[in-house]
Amino acid sequence: MVFLGRRFKIACVQFDSVGKAKDQILAEAEEYVSEASAEGCRLICFPEYFPGFGSIGELRRLAEPIPGPLTDAMSNLAKKYRVYLAFGVVEESDGKLYDTAVILDNEGKIVLKYRKIHLFDALNVKESQVFEAGDSPSTILEVNGWHIAVSICYDIRFPELPRLLAVRGMNLLLVPTAWFSGPFKEAHLETILKTRALENGIYVAASCQIGGPFTGGTCIVDPFGVVVARGLEKPCLVTAWISLDRVDHVREALPMLKHRRPEVYEGLI
Repeated sequence: MVFLGRRFKIACVQFDSVGKAKDQILAEAEEYVSEASAEGCRLICFPEYFPGFGSIGELRRLAEPIPGPLTDAMSNLAKKYRVYLAFGVVEESDGKLYDTAVILDNEGKIVLKYRKIHLFDALNVKESQVFEAGDSPSTILEVNGWHIAVSICYDIRFPELPRLLAVRGMNLLLVPTAWFSGPFKEAHLETILKTRALENGIYVAASCQIGGPFTGGTCIVDPFGVVVARGLEKPCLVTAWISLDRVDHVREALPMLKHRRPEVYEGLI
C-alpha cells in the first residue's frame, strides 16, 4: 500500500486535553486514530499541548524528553494503525522546556521534530515564562512528492516562516494549535490560515485545542485559500482529501512563488 500518495486523506483532531490524565488522553487519542484510520486517513494531526495544559508548574510536570513516554505511546499507535501522526509535546531537554511538535511515520519512527520559534507573549499570556524559543525552521519531510513542514500556533502569524518553507519546497503545512479565546480570535485564526495557504500555494491543516481557555478553529485549507473542512464547536475529527494535482494547478494558475522579486525587498527581512 502506498502511503501519502499524490491524493490522500488527512485528518485533524480537534481535541480537549485540559485537566485530563495521560491515560485518558491516550485512550481518547486511540479512538480518534482508529476512527480516522477506518475512514482511510493516512496522516492524522493532533493539537499543540497534546499532553495537557495548565499552570507553569503543571507544564513542567508534563514535560518529558523526546523520545520519551508520550512519543513511545504514540509510536505504538502509529505502528498499530499504520498511519503518520503529528502532535505537540512539552519537551524537556537539558533542563529547559520547549513547545515542540513531532511527526511519526507509519512505522512509529520520529521523522520530524520542530521547536516553536515564536513564543506567545501577548494578550495577557507569556509563554516565555515557561518555554525557550526554538531557533530553526522546521525541516521538510519528503514522502512521495509531499513536502511536509510544521509550524506551531502563534508561528502562523509570521508570514516569513511559511514563505521560507514554501520556497524550500513545502506544499503541506501542519499547524498544531492551542488558540486562546478572545474577541475576534477565531476569525483571526481562520483568516491567517487561509492567507498562508493562498499566498504560498500550499495546503494548511490546523488541529486545535477546544477545552479550557482555547477556542477551537480546526480547519483544512487548500492552496487557493478555500476551507475544505472545518471543525465543530466541540472535540471532533476533521477530514479531507488533499491532492498534489491541486497544488500544481494552483501554482501554475497563480505563480506567486515564481513572481517574487527578492532582490527588491531583501532588506525587509
